[in-house]
Amino acid sequence: MSEKYVQNKSIKLWTEAFGDPKDPSVILISGAASQGISWSVDFCNLLADKGFYIVRFDSRDTGLSTHVDFTKHPYKMNDMADDVIEIMNSYGFEKTHIVGTSMGGYIAQILSIDHPSRVQSLTLIMSTMDFTPQVYSFMGMSTAFLSLSGSRPEAIEQLKNLLSGTDLSDPEVWMTKSLKMIQIFSGDQAPFDEEEHRKILKLAFDRMNPSVPIKTPHNHALASGFGPTQFAVQKIKCPTLIIHGSNDPIIPVDHAHATAKAIPHSEKFIIEGMGHARPRVYDSVLADRLGKFWKNEKDA
Repeated sequence: MSEKYVQNKSIKLWTEAFGDPKDPSVILISGAASQGISWSVDFCNLLADKGFYIVRFDSRDTGLSTHVDFTKHPYKMNDMADDVIEIMNSYGFEKTHIVGTSMGGYIAQILSIDHPSRVQSLTLIMSTMDFTPQVYSFMGMSTAFLSLSGSRPEAIEQLKNLLSGTDLSDPEVWMTKSLKMIQIFSGDQAPFDEEEHRKILKLAFDRMNPSVPIKTPHNHALASGFGPTQFAVQKIKCPTLIIHGSNDPIIPVDHAHATAKAIPHSEKFIIEGMGHARPRVYDSVLADRLGKFWKNEKDA
């Protein structure tokens, strides 16, 4: 694996690659406020071992990438999609397989619709074509009249608790809040290994810039506020795989069914019991399904 920084105007993006550069390329996009290391080294190596060149990265306002004063320099999700294009250009990828989880799926859909010639295939993991119910849930508004489900109240409550301004000078308080949030996001069926998540969170905490306000990574929520919250996914023409957990409390599984139905020629893969998290217990099943999807697309 090798690290390098990619520049997009004033934004510097930390990236790391795994595998053989001569293999077909894949870019992994993390969820809101989530660092690139949320795609673990072991998982990236699993994918690389299947014959693919894997790139993970810290989105702007996370980890080792540039942090922004959003009040002075607001940005949109389209700008974050442009970050991915610059990563592709820097690595010399004419086209690549794009994988986005949760909000990363938001960015991945923008790429597939606005830059179709650059996207070899699209994979959406625990994401949706319509984030409206989740926005309403976060704002405390009823989603009863919407066609897709909102987030579970207990998950939104814990997310707001973490966003309330935890002081980074007390890492244990931040750790406790984060673990509680991940446990609730995981749902009540998936296994929850506290020690596994504690190790990942410790690494994430060590990569944070202590001079940056705790709320800075959540500029992503502000950026998504510029919209859209719905996507014209019928415009997506590349091969598409929808992966979702059956017990997702943030973006319930009916979003996966609706998204797969709306995207022409898409495939759907539901993982029983999985919530809105990717603990390592699911690494093998995810890597196997992704490897099969990319290989079938390559051989088609």
